[in-house]
This record gives sequence, C-alpha cells and structure tokens, in this order.
Amino acid sequence: MTEFRFDAPGAVFFRPEGPLDAIGVLDAAGHIEALSEPGIDHITVDLRDVPFMDPSGLGLLVDIAKRMKMRRGEFVIRGIAGQPLRMLQQLKLTRPLNVHPAAAIGDRADDGFMPLAQAA
Repeated sequence: MTEFRFDAPGAVFFRPEGPLDAIGVLDAAGHIEALSEPGIDHITVDLRDVPFMDPSGLGLLVDIAKRMKMRRGEFVIRGIAGQPLRMLQQLKLTRPLNVHPAAAIGDRADDGFMPLAQAA
C-alpha cells in the first residue's frame, strides 16, 4: 500500500510499496500530480518498501527532484537499500538526489516526516 500524506504545510511524505517499475510508476501517478500543487516546498520519498527499481522509477525520482529544484524546495530520498540504492550509486546520483540510505536513518517502521536538519 502506497502511503502519501501532507505532514506539515508545504511538506509531503511519499512511500511507495513494491517495485518502482513501469507499473509501479503508473500506480503512483495520481499521487505524483499532487506534488505539482503550489506551496509544496519539501518532499520526502521513503523507498524502504521498494525492492526493485528500473529506469521508469529512476525517471520518476529525477522528475520530482527537478520539480523541487525549480521551486528551490528540498527533496530527500530515504530508507533506500538493495538494488535501488546500488542503481543510484552506480549512476552517481546519490548526492544530486539527496539520498539517505536505510542504514543512515534507521529502519524504524514508524519513521515519518523528518526535516533534513534533524536527519543529520
């Protein structure tokens, strides 16, 4: 089950579940449109429940990151591990996409929105 919520004014938390492939991206499309709303200046994408990501999923993350950069907002990917993390590492995208691997933030099931200042 994909989790999508507004944690605070202007802050969105998005946690997809399952593979982030062409089908997973289509399933998330409705939520992604909400990210285009004016006033969104912080997006956290938690990938702890994403065991696999293909170029479709990568494109989705890059698109969200570009939207936030255009708004001068903050974009954070957290909870990522396994194949999705290796993909971003091999493509040298961990820094540009502001990636915080699962080991760096803990694996608590109750993790919610955490501003980047608190995550450090």
